[in-house]
Amino acid sequence: LVPPSAQTMTIDEKLYALGADSGVAVTSISMSDLDDADDSGYQSFRTTVTVLGDTDGQLRFAGILGHWLPTAKVESVSMTFESMTMVLTVYAR
Repeated sequence: LVPPSAQTMTIDEKLYALGADSGVAVTSISMSDLDDADDSGYQSFRTTVTVLGDTDGQLRFAGILGHWLPTAKVESVSMTFESMTMVLTVYAR
């Protein structure tokens, strides 16, 4: 399942803006719906984002993620000298 387009755009836009703010290029975003909304009205999405840039930019991206997506939970991070892939669970209404 794919998240509703309004949610996808909001999350995508935030990740791209975070990349620009961090000095890295977001090269890939994939999302999947984890479950239906619960009583709180939140849905959860598994989101994988890959960025390309130097190590400082990658660390900035990871460090300020919570400011851009305060409902994101980092599940895993994989870094090289040139790229970083993060798997997130993002909660959205």
